[in-house]
Amino acid sequence: MEQQKRINYLDVTKGLLIMSVLWLHVPQIYLGWAGGRHPMLMKLDMINCNLYTAFFMVTFFIISGYFMNVKRSFKQTILKDIYTLLFSAVILSLISCLFYSIWRDGFSKFAIYSNLSYWTETSLMYWFLFALFWSKQLTQLIVRYVHNISFQIFLVILICAFGILLKSQTITWRNVFNYQEALTFVPFVYLGYKSRQHEWLTKPRLIWLSAGYTVSIVILWICKKPIAGFNLHAIEIDYMPMALWLGISGSAAVIYVSMLLENSKVLRYIGTLTLPIFCFIFFFIEFFISLLQPLLDVRHGAIWFVLSVFVCSLACCVGVSSLLKTRYLKWTLGDFSAFTKKTK
Repeated sequence: MEQQKRINYLDVTKGLLIMSVLWLHVPQIYLGWAGGRHPMLMKLDMINCNLYTAFFMVTFFIISGYFMNVKRSFKQTILKDIYTLLFSAVILSLISCLFYSIWRDGFSKFAIYSNLSYWTETSLMYWFLFALFWSKQLTQLIVRYVHNISFQIFLVILICAFGILLKSQTITWRNVFNYQEALTFVPFVYLGYKSRQHEWLTKPRLIWLSAGYTVSIVILWICKKPIAGFNLHAIEIDYMPMALWLGISGSAAVIYVSMLLENSKVLRYIGTLTLPIFCFIFFFIEFFISLLQPLLDVRHGAIWFVLSVFVCSLACCVGVSSLLKTRYLKWTLGDFSAFTKKTK
């Protein structure tokens, strides 16, 4: 019974996180990709970055570590992650980018579409999923084959430090499958794994960490000078001590909120579709931004614009993801069960 409860509220957490990813990218895509300028959307973008950018990707890695299964053989685990992460990332990014290319250019650039390098680059566009895959495999190796806890922690910190050096270009090396982010996020996968082992996700701990996150945000907002290498007003989210604290305490905050909302069937359902929703978010956001842009010209139009783009994009993402989750299309999500059932 307890196991089911944990799965429920962590599904809600993923639902809230994927919705926050979508909400964050509405103003960002308008201001960046679409090249728009609007004072309210610029302010919203700053508020979004200040409130939760430090933790909303971190939490996905913690949850992934929480559900990491070391009882299977390492080979079985790798194959499962290849199917559900790498295969899905490639297939879904190809589908999403095909929609995007046809919508923007029709078939006028068929010569580009027929170029293998175009599709190779396109299929690797989702850094998050590739980084998650490599982070999980590195963490698996550590917890399976290194039995001394102190040495495990030492290796995790060492890998993370090496990732930070690569990320900051102190060491230059060609970026393959976003290994830099993968190395940097290993501590969070490891933290998630240990959280399940030692049952750290209890309400009292989450409440204290949530309170710490709230107080930290308030102090950072009041004080305009950098604290522990972190400047909220300049949105300098870097690998500093304060960013690490905000990542962990912010994750605790969203998990605690999810416990309060764990009976929400809608959020739980959205949480089970996070991977395909993530892959289609950017196409639908830009589509609806171009479609609903006239709303910005009316009174209070910016509010209606953001809400409309958010709701329409979420509805379409969930709709497409639900379609892909049907029996004979699950292969797009790395689930081949419909084709591999044994006949009696």
